Amino acid sequence: MAGKTKVECSKCGRPCNTSQIQRHEKACKGLPFEKKWSKRIDGTYVCLICGQKSTKSGIGNHVKYHEGFMNPRIGAVAWNRGLSKDTSEIISQYSLKTKERYKTGELIPSFKGRKHSQSTYEIWAKNPNMGGRREGSGRGKKGKYKGYYCDSTWELAWLVFILDQGKTPIRNTKGFEYEWEGQVHKYFPDFILDDCFYEIKGQKGPQWEAKIAAWKETKPLVIVDKYEIKPYIEYAEQKFGKEFWIIAYGDSFKQTIFKPGA
Repeated sequence: MAGKTKVECSKCGRPCNTSQIQRHEKACKGLPFEKKWSKRIDGTYVCLICGQKSTKSGIGNHVKYHEGFMNPRIGAVAWNRGLSKDTSEIISQYSLKTKERYKTGELIPSFKGRKHSQSTYEIWAKNPNMGGRREGSGRGKKGKYKGYYCDSTWELAWLVFILDQGKTPIRNTKGFEYEWEGQVHKYFPDFILDDCFYEIKGQKGPQWEAKIAAWKETKPLVIVDKYEIKPYIEYAEQKFGKEFWIIAYGDSFKQTIFKPGA
């Protein structure tokens, strides 16, 4: 099978596929093309332009950023930002439909049927005011990135992009009360940025809806869900590689494995 036809960029001389040349030249900054733009050190690929470490699958995409490539979806304002079921008919219909699917059993919460251990209940009884965000709690791939502790790869991906834009988010430590099944709980959003609270959220259920319904703060709550997080993950993958958390976390990387029934 014949190889794809290559065309050299008129600005930097880089060979590109004919299907990519227009996109490349539009973003190209004219940096001289160098075939040897990375080197491998102890299994890690290092960019010779800036020294950034990456994986084999990510080093090629990383170099593209030196030529001006950016995901056009990153930084875009979500269509539902600032809206709620009280102000948007679309969100209101979705909320009602979701509640109905839970009632009929079409949707089943992943935590349904699970119970905390007796030791957990005993700890709660001794510490009724405990709660909040604690490093190392929960499941997922955790670690520190530029001084920020992340509980998941989603939080990490969002943080990588935000910090690269020169912004300085703050880890939120303030809890907000809400009622669930007759008891008062506290909810802690993840970050504060640009006078907004940010929550990087994947799983949603009835308890999550209770948190949102109880939100009465003047600062808006911005939800980055499983759809809106995609361009941030793509950005982190292009910068560090497919398993971006390994490079970004470095020695602080920690993964908690969830064992059913534990």
